[in-house]
Amino acid sequence: MNFFDGLKDKLIRDAKFVDREVNYATENYSGSEEDTALFYELLAKQRKTEFLVNEQTRVNFMLLKSSLDSAQ
Repeated sequence: MNFFDGLKDKLIRDAKFVDREVNYATENYSGSEEDTALFYELLAKQRKTEFLVNEQTRVNFMLLKSSLDSAQ
């Protein structure tokens, strides 16, 4: 269980970092092909981190629900 306690905080920190990187890339976009590829890569990372945070929240809820159901 200790593994899951720190995981959500790490995922949220990663998501905030990727959001800052996307915002910086948006402001400093030069229009080159390399920037386009890097921006696409950042957007993919942003979606993955959002998905991972949501999935971690769902897993924690399901663990809690299973624990409560087994106690009944």
